[in-house]
Amino acid sequence: MSHDLPVSVVIPCHNAAATLARAVESVAGQTSSPAEVILIDDASVNGTADAIAELARRPWPFSVRTARLPENRGPGEARNAGCSMVDPRSEYVAFLDADDLWLPEKLMRQVGWMERHPNVGWTAHRCGVIGDPAGKTAGEFEPAAREITRTGLLLRNTVATPTVVVRATNREWFRPGWRWCEDLMLWIDWLDHGRRGFMLESPLALLGRRPKSPGGSTGNLRAMHAGERRVIDTLVREQRLPRFVGRALLAYDRVRFAVRWVRR
Repeated sequence: MSHDLPVSVVIPCHNAAATLARAVESVAGQTSSPAEVILIDDASVNGTADAIAELARRPWPFSVRTARLPENRGPGEARNAGCSMVDPRSEYVAFLDADDLWLPEKLMRQVGWMERHPNVGWTAHRCGVIGDPAGKTAGEFEPAAREITRTGLLLRNTVATPTVVVRATNREWFRPGWRWCEDLMLWIDWLDHGRRGFMLESPLALLGRRPKSPGGSTGNLRAMHAGERRVIDTLVREQRLPRFVGRALLAYDRVRFAVRWVRR
């Protein structure tokens, strides 16, 4: 089996039998193939285990490895389980969710950009929504990019987890026990520990649903609000954010929650 890029793709799966094949097929459709795909069943109950077994039997341009968690722990810990299985020869880890998909040039463009910028620890990119024709172009070969900042993330987290690629030398993953905003906490941990991140302005993935829409984890507005407050409280407790700044951000977050609730 040959592959083009030293990338391990980690896909957490929970009750995702209906969409998982589409996600894996979008990885197989990459113009540059990764080395492996790691599927982590987060204690599914709706036939996802059978879907994973069937996918593992199919021929792919990459290896497929699987594992199952004994109890549902949430996407962050499922991703952690996948990251612990990454082939030591991989140079990058890429995240994809079971209900999303990648556009064909995603890995070639994103990993290529990181190869040209070795001082950057991780990248994300813009994305569209499945069924929305506005997100079906990959943009320029050398996409515009802007640096991701902690302040920007706290004011508005625009980093979708299925767009993230990180260098495999990283050993800091999602905090155990977090089900909401575990991704936001990790992005800030990376930045605070010296791992520069950049947002590529090209849309290279399509989400299964719009963020904050009903049905997805981000659609639980109360839980997301609690998760955002937990991130702020954690930063204050760990003395990484002044207390007065934390209070201001909590007030801002209350206003943001109210706006989201009214729009819903």
